[in-house]
Amino acid sequence: GRSGPAQVTGGHDLQRHDITGQFLSSSERERLRTIFDTNDSLQVLVSHHLGKLVDSAIQSMHPRLVPSGEIIIRQGWDSHSMYIVDEGMFDVWLERKQGPSTKVCQYGPGTVFGELAMVSSAPRPATVIAATPARVWTLERECFQNLFKAPDGTKTIGLVGGVMLLINNLAGPTIVSMPALAQEAGWLAILLVQAIVAAFATACGYMLIEAMSKMPGNKNFEQRIEFTNLAMFYLPRPAYVLVMLCYHVNSILSLMSLIIQSGQVIDYVMLNIHGCAPGFALGRDLGYVCGTRTDSITPFGDSTVISSSMAVVALVCAPFAVKNLDDNVVLQYLAIAGLAVMSIVWVCLLTSEPDFPRPLPAVTWSQGPLIGTVLFNFAFTSTLPSWVNEKRPEVSVAASFGITMVYVVVTYTVVGVIGGMAYKPFYTTDENLFSKLNAGGSRLGQATVTAYPMLQNFTSIPVFSIMIRYNLLQSGLSAGMATLIAVGLPWVLSVPFYTGRGFDTISEYGGLVTSSVINFIVPAVLYCLARGQPVLGKPS
Repeated sequence: GRSGPAQVTGGHDLQRHDITGQFLSSSERERLRTIFDTNDSLQVLVSHHLGKLVDSAIQSMHPRLVPSGEIIIRQGWDSHSMYIVDEGMFDVWLERKQGPSTKVCQYGPGTVFGELAMVSSAPRPATVIAATPARVWTLERECFQNLFKAPDGTKTIGLVGGVMLLINNLAGPTIVSMPALAQEAGWLAILLVQAIVAAFATACGYMLIEAMSKMPGNKNFEQRIEFTNLAMFYLPRPAYVLVMLCYHVNSILSLMSLIIQSGQVIDYVMLNIHGCAPGFALGRDLGYVCGTRTDSITPFGDSTVISSSMAVVALVCAPFAVKNLDDNVVLQYLAIAGLAVMSIVWVCLLTSEPDFPRPLPAVTWSQGPLIGTVLFNFAFTSTLPSWVNEKRPEVSVAASFGITMVYVVVTYTVVGVIGGMAYKPFYTTDENLFSKLNAGGSRLGQATVTAYPMLQNFTSIPVFSIMIRYNLLQSGLSAGMATLIAVGLPWVLSVPFYTGRGFDTISEYGGLVTSSVINFIVPAVLYCLARGQPVLGKPS
């Protein structure tokens, strides 16, 4: 018997040979698929990826005959390939600088070894020798990584484009509540609470991105990893299903709120221009209707109606919603430029109010509404995987987060504080900045009231649809079904919530609960699990 691998001569790393070119039979594919599905190390590598990609990896494996005594892996060699034993036995030897080599274990049929090579070129930690004539299936790292990496040409979002995307994701309709919150909570409080929550949201963002980088083979974000893949990889199946249900409910509710608000704004534009807003009534009074009410959130009152304005929103947004995230960057420039211009207009109008500047308290005891609103406003973490997947490698996460947070905090604080100083206290009423501007008589102010929701929402709706579609694709749905759900379903679900208190119900109850879980709790959980995940692979 041999005392160790040093006595075997003529050994070589089989991955250096040309492949045989043989194709897998159906029984071989089934056998390998069973091994992929049941081996813990392989599950770490591929369980969070689409089944069709795993099938492609299996199909890329090729057989090799290994004669007895052949060294298939030598301790210290660079790692290039992984192996699955089909027939025969292999001895695993640990070579020592001083003293004889030690046989540590033996591999038989169905054993996977060398799998760490799929994500690392680190030197082999042990030597593997064929103890009998054997047959193995092998897969090269280059082939494996090419299968699972993000498609070429997808990482095109630069620093400025990414900042525009992140700002537009944060700068939502809550800006209209800032003046009343400044009156209620205080000018210093509105600055400090936003700064603290911005820091908290940034930390959650870093935790989610760190969890992405800890996934096998994704240290530099080479693969396309969406929120779905993160949850699938780190969480047990029941928790994964619950988290993704929460994710999609939150995304669809957010999308519905944007669709509804946009349609309602257009309804009143039509009402002011044409004297009524056209739609199609459902229920008992089925048929064409033209709403004329001015004492309700829509011209249709509480009736269930398919508004023509929703069709307008769909026609404008749907073509962008079926594209990719980087294709929508130009819309983000438009939205942020519009926000900057309108913020300047608002400051000019507010400082010209006769009551300006009214004194504001620095801090009060009433901080609950401010904290709740700001938490909802800074819930952007769930969109980060899609941004990371499509940003250029050289784009700094720190710079992107820093510019985004400073811009949003400064803009919201300035508008909130100056708006609070412009009017007598109105935080106990249902008024907001837009209602004040609308009632102020300024045509320019009224124009911004109409323009801001349309500009903000029309550029955000495609982004939310894209995020939903990306995650549905990563969960295994077909492209057609993912697009139908992401682009079509939110419009259908918006119909029963369009009139009455439907919008308030979505915003107050549905979105806030799911948003807090997805954007603040889940990233922390994934980060902790990523820090504690075991090292991949066996000794070889």
